Amino acid sequence: MTHVTCGEVLYANTTNKNFGDNISYKLAYVKGDNFSLGGDSGGAVYVLDGLNTNVNFAGVVTGNRIIGNAIIGGWVTKYQDVQPYYGISLHKSSSNVKVN
Repeated sequence: MTHVTCGEVLYANTTNKNFGDNISYKLAYVKGDNFSLGGDSGGAVYVLDGLNTNVNFAGVVTGNRIIGNAIIGGWVTKYQDVQPYYGISLHKSSSNVKVN
């Protein structure tokens, strides 16, 4: 929904139980105006390296944080935390074909 947005990771390791299912989730909190909108959940989150030349997959959008009518940030479920639980792995392609 929001296409590409940017934000600053304020908390890399936090726990949230506020999704209504009484389960604790390890999340990262990203501060950023309009970081995520409804429909963005499950979207990929990437982190730039220190030189801003490479991107690395970090996780998926889990939700946003709203104060008043303003979206001030969002929650990210980190890949490293769910990977061993679900036994998933990433496939890296050398293709330069862009998927829209």
